Amino acid sequence: MAIGLGIVFKAGATTGGTDIIVKFLRLKYKHLKTGRLFFLTDILIVSASLLVFGDFDTIMYAILAVVVCSIMFDAVLYGRDEAKLIYIISDSSEKITARILEELDIGVTYLEGKGAYSNSPKKVIMCVMRNTMSPKAEEIVKEEDPLAFMIVSSATEIYGEGYKNIFSEKI
Repeated sequence: MAIGLGIVFKAGATTGGTDIIVKFLRLKYKHLKTGRLFFLTDILIVSASLLVFGDFDTIMYAILAVVVCSIMFDAVLYGRDEAKLIYIISDSSEKITARILEELDIGVTYLEGKGAYSNSPKKVIMCVMRNTMSPKAEEIVKEEDPLAFMIVSSATEIYGEGYKNIFSEKI
């Protein structure tokens, strides 16, 4: 069901059900993914049916179905484009950058930084990569500079080459 509905939404259409409500809510709440909005509207409906029918077991199955559908819907609509955003502060930034460029074949950006304690200039390496590449990047940093400072965080919306087009319409 979620896969079919995801395909319908990707085509810019609706099925004429609660998804019309979700499309209107998406216009107002652009920061929420469409699957989350489906989840919220469906949970309201399921909660109301508990009051009407009073069958708790059936409601639990309905909640499980709503959760699975919203996750699958977002996977179809947005894909699995989650990635890691990594910042590396190291005295061996050139060596680390060279290996990341060569071995991982991903782009790297230098940010200019300055150590507050030492007052010395620092090159901060910033790069975004697929989740599967991040262990290799961490290994490169450990091998080149065991004293490096590294921040790894999740990135869920990445626009640019190799990721989403910034000019594409948000669904």
